[in-house]
Amino acid sequence: MSSYEVSPQLISKIERIIDHDFEAMSLLAEVSEDIRDPTVRALITDIIGDEYGHVRFFTLLLASVTTIPVKTKMNEEYSVNLEEDNI
Repeated sequence: MSSYEVSPQLISKIERIIDHDFEAMSLLAEVSEDIRDPTVRALITDIIGDEYGHVRFFTLLLASVTTIPVKTKMNEEYSVNLEEDNI
């Protein structure tokens, strides 16, 4: 648990970041389906991985500073087991 208070406004902003990164992942996945060039597809896949890393980081950040459940689109639509990722 954190040794400092986190404002509800900051929590809301971080939840929005998570939602936006999740939306970016979904859109990038759709775009990659329409790309035929394997190099470009690989780059898009790498970017999706980067976004996934951002989502994991901010989700862990929220989990470490709050005791309330994090409410993001990721939790509703995209299941990530952080314990299995050895975090």
